[in-house]
Amino acid sequence: MIQIRADHPYESQIRNFFQTEFPVETEKSDSDVLELLTNAILASGKIRLGPKPNVESLYAIRQTLQSVMKNSEPVPFLMPWGSEKPRSFQTVDMAEVVAIKTLVCLQNRVQKVYPPGVHIRVRVEDATAPSLFHNRMEAARTDAMVYTESLLRLNKVLETSFIEFVPESYMVFEADFNGELEQVVPLFEDYLFASHGIPESEWEALQSYQDLMAIGWRGTMPSEQRDHYLSVYRRLYNMTDADSLKLLARYFAQSLIRRKMNMLGNKEWTDYLGLSFVGPIPGDPTSASSKRVFYRTMPENMSRLHMPPWRAKGYFRIDDGLPKVKLASWSEDRDYTPAVITLTNDNLSVSVRADYEVL
Repeated sequence: MIQIRADHPYESQIRNFFQTEFPVETEKSDSDVLELLTNAILASGKIRLGPKPNVESLYAIRQTLQSVMKNSEPVPFLMPWGSEKPRSFQTVDMAEVVAIKTLVCLQNRVQKVYPPGVHIRVRVEDATAPSLFHNRMEAARTDAMVYTESLLRLNKVLETSFIEFVPESYMVFEADFNGELEQVVPLFEDYLFASHGIPESEWEALQSYQDLMAIGWRGTMPSEQRDHYLSVYRRLYNMTDADSLKLLARYFAQSLIRRKMNMLGNKEWTDYLGLSFVGPIPGDPTSASSKRVFYRTMPENMSRLHMPPWRAKGYFRIDDGLPKVKLASWSEDRDYTPAVITLTNDNLSVSVRADYEVL
């Protein structure tokens, strides 16, 4: 066991260096482990999406870590995951592979300093996809089923047992969810349309806002948050503002019903951290003390483009005979050569789209 004693102005930084680079051989106090564990989770700017959490968030994150450390349990993370690619009948491709690799790297960093590691529970939003895209419900249901099945098989083949994919369809019947949802969607639509174009200071006085408060909604959905979503919908779906507001109403309504029906995926967890491949949302009222950490799908030194894996096309770029995984938007016009690879582990296999381009 390496002991570190130094009469040096940078003793704590030197201790941190040895404890990080030689974790098994170096003695560590509980406070040392907490600091190393926090650093392993926050990672570097090449892995993390956006800046480090603010002081309030960092305090909340460390409180959860201290609680976990007392019982030597894996660090619990809850993570949302989309349930379909932008194109119909698409299974997983290399974007999902490298996203899982990013989570494996998190596990490896944590286990170097905290052997229990992490437990990442991923909520796959398959049961709610048809009601969100209600203008193409049958197609959305099929696409979600195809994608989700291949995602679960990929995780099993890769034997990443610390990642637990939990589709919403394991937690609720789609019809039950839709029945609850359709009762509140009109309330969200009324509020979004009534408040659109008038000063924010007048929003809380609207009867439609009071109606939302009565069913358990909190927050006004500030302009910067709305503008973010409307911009995304225009870019992804070429929607008008009116149609975008209707889709946003469904999105917020789903968020409320998901909580009411205990569909977050946390199950028995009362305390956990959040993890997401979707960056911070402007105007999110919980951001001041959020315990969420935001990651890039793959490190910035591998791909400067970031997109969540379910929205991205993952492919191989062959440069000087060497294949490198890259991400692209599905709207890009690139000269891909179609290809599929099959991963097999014992009697289980999964097909992964592995299209490539040669430079």
